[in-house]
Amino acid sequence: MSYKYRKCNTEEDFEHFSEFYVKRRHHTNPPLGLSYILTDISLLIQFGHIILGSNLKGEPIGFVSYFYGTPQNDFEDQETLLINVAMVDPKYRNSRAFIRGFQFLIDSVLESEYSIDYVTFYAFQDDLFLQKLYSQFATVITEQDHPLKKQDVYRVSFKDLCAYLKPFRRERSVSYDL
Repeated sequence: MSYKYRKCNTEEDFEHFSEFYVKRRHHTNPPLGLSYILTDISLLIQFGHIILGSNLKGEPIGFVSYFYGTPQNDFEDQETLLINVAMVDPKYRNSRAFIRGFQFLIDSVLESEYSIDYVTFYAFQDDLFLQKLYSQFATVITEQDHPLKKQDVYRVSFKDLCAYLKPFRRERSVSYDL
């Protein structure tokens, strides 16, 4: 299966992202309420960045949202990339989609004006799949309360993440050599 990835920039992009997120909010663990999702969508469109994945028909299959900086530091620590939410339609969840989406994110960061030292992201403590996946390339640095339940905060240096992804890279539109 082939996928396309693009940064959300247009009203149509944001509409596709929002519709996908709202319709699949019950696929999260735990399912997220509509008011939570709508607040998150508003914040992401205003202050964040969104990459939308789609199949070859152009139908959204997933997205990743991120911020330069962290809320704990009022987003002033812009050397840290915070991956806020990653969601993929269950029928498209596979290693290839994950790796290609992560590579597109890395390329987008490398092409940005930001100089990233660290990447941070979250996983609920009872999500064994994500805990196992993230522990392959990142370390838990703390835990925090989320409105729904506790989550672990993972962190990896940007350089180490690029090194982890490099063997999976087919085409090199942007070099991973830092």
